[in-house]
Amino acid sequence: MIDGLKLTMTGEELRGRLQERVARHRSLVAYYEREAKRQPDPNDECGSTLSEDMCEFEQVQHAGRATVLEYIRDHIEGGEVYRLGAADVAFGETLPETPAVVEEEEYERKVAQQEEVEHAS
Repeated sequence: MIDGLKLTMTGEELRGRLQERVARHRSLVAYYEREAKRQPDPNDECGSTLSEDMCEFEQVQHAGRATVLEYIRDHIEGGEVYRLGAADVAFGETLPETPAVVEEEEYERKVAQQEEVEHAS
């Protein structure tokens, strides 16, 4: 009997998934670097920019996460088989990325639930 839901991955597969996540975080660092320098388009009434502070925060956050995932990736034994629990999967970000539309809907649902709780108090 297996206790809970576990994912089994080879070391090579796990390294590959970690590398995908590292690349995603590195691409987000580059995006926020560009965004910090971008000026609003005066011809686009919806064209807003993010604050430099917010962009710097996001750069540091994603760069740090990429560094952690690279460290883990570099210490995975390629020839071994790993059994990953929910905490391992979450920490290593090994599941496929959630589409932005779904993330936004989940965020809005959480905010609405919080507002309901606050209004009930």
